[in-house]
Amino acid sequence: MYNELCIDLGSSSVIISTPERGIIERQSCVTLIDRYSGKVVAYGDEAVKKHAESPADYILDRPLRDGIAKNIDRVQALISMFLSSVCGNEFVPDRVLFSVPCDIEPMEESALVEVAAQCGIRDAYVMYSPLAALLASEMDVVNSYISVDVGASKTNIMIICHGNIVYSESVDCGGNKFDSAIAEYVFDKHGVRISAFTAENIKKKIGTLWGDDSSNRTVDVKTRRPDGSFSTIRISSEEMFVALEEPTAVLIEAVCTAISNIPTQYVNDVFSHGILLCGGGALLGGLSKIIAGITGVDAYVFPNSSDAVALGMSEALKVLPKKITQSIKNISRFCLKSLGGYNI
Repeated sequence: MYNELCIDLGSSSVIISTPERGIIERQSCVTLIDRYSGKVVAYGDEAVKKHAESPADYILDRPLRDGIAKNIDRVQALISMFLSSVCGNEFVPDRVLFSVPCDIEPMEESALVEVAAQCGIRDAYVMYSPLAALLASEMDVVNSYISVDVGASKTNIMIICHGNIVYSESVDCGGNKFDSAIAEYVFDKHGVRISAFTAENIKKKIGTLWGDDSSNRTVDVKTRRPDGSFSTIRISSEEMFVALEEPTAVLIEAVCTAISNIPTQYVNDVFSHGILLCGGGALLGGLSKIIAGITGVDAYVFPNSSDAVALGMSEALKVLPKKITQSIKNISRFCLKSLGGYNI
């Protein structure tokens, strides 16, 4: 049983951690819908498994892709399922901290807190994902940094200077956009459609944005053509430079825009600490090299990139007081204050 939990609620996966034990749960953030009745029949990893066994009968849906408020019932069901998985059916933690994107609206923050209350959670708070990742890196927040969380649906960018959030932005470009770009490339080049899951597997195996001295890698993909026949196509890592060009440009432009918004007095400090990359999307081969090459600022991938946000929220709970004013739901600036920042 856990009195405090941190839930990194991403559009692709959910990672749960505690201040005492770190990561304790990892599940796919999906629901399974019966194709004929329209009813939700499973959640998380179980949903993925059932869909793989009988894809013709079910539809996989990511309820967080379009925002919390638009799928509030399914989000509540997901959270309840995850809580039961880690705490059992008879126990609910007193306090839960959720990760949120930088562009979350107050209405969505309130909706998430209300969902938590419906699940029986007494105190629920939210925290910006790139700030949480920075806390996981154990860097001193009284210095200056750029933190970039490349998630499945969004990339969240934050500049923190001497304990203050001086810039934050969310862009609709993340792992899903890279998957879509690969699927579109395969159709344009080979004339066949592939699923988002197949495109994601290609990305994980040979996706890269930066050439190196290693031999060109390939992956064979079995596809079904419009006439119903099956064929196998071979895709190389060199093709990824072309396939991923557009979403890469969007992401790099967002990072460059962030750099242009660094307050003049903090530029040297930010540049000396570099750009911290985290999130599952940060694992795309060559991403840190191409960002560093174009911006001139060193870029580093967090060692446990996919876990950084959940681990950082665990660190936040360690410094937060047990009682926080009820009016404070987003504890990002409050946490910075606790760690030595100048403003709340």
